[in-house]
Amino acid sequence: DFELREVSRDYEDCFKQISFSTGGYSTFSNRVSEALQAATESEDYHYLLVYSPKDSQSTTRRDIEVKVNKRGVDIFYLKQTPEIEEPLITISNFKINRKTISFSLVNYIRTKIEGKLTGIGEIKITIFDEESNKVFDEGKIMNLIDEKIDISLNFNWLESGSYFIIIQAVDKISQEVDVFSSTITL
Repeated sequence: DFELREVSRDYEDCFKQISFSTGGYSTFSNRVSEALQAATESEDYHYLLVYSPKDSQSTTRRDIEVKVNKRGVDIFYLKQTPEIEEPLITISNFKINRKTISFSLVNYIRTKIEGKLTGIGEIKITIFDEESNKVFDEGKIMNLIDEKIDISLNFNWLESGSYFIIIQAVDKISQEVDVFSSTITL
């Protein structure tokens, strides 16, 4: 029931460009098994080697030599240290005090909304009991007005015991996600 027709040349060229630009493999052949064999033989491994001296404030120049005992290996290095970006939305300072859990949200993007610097976050908390039954599963979208938001929830209604908690935080502006999971005792 399929209608076979010629594939547009523009689409084919577009897919080839995507493949090449992302480090993929592209071939044209009516022999599928040979094309797949050629694609699986094309491997590319990258290793990142980082050196950071303990006294990084020192202005002493250090020369490092890297030797690889394998043919066909290329070594690339940076002349300048790249700036490390601060991670986006982060769940931090998770604590339990009796039957109350608390944590903080930091490192989210805030933008001007109605004249106020505000972020938008979605928090979802799921708690499982020892038999893997969901005993709590709620989410909430909240305005993230300050640079740090502290959240605490009381679970007095749960029986004392061991539980497994998953907290998911989504920065709705950047779509970045952080997940915290742990076994807890309430």
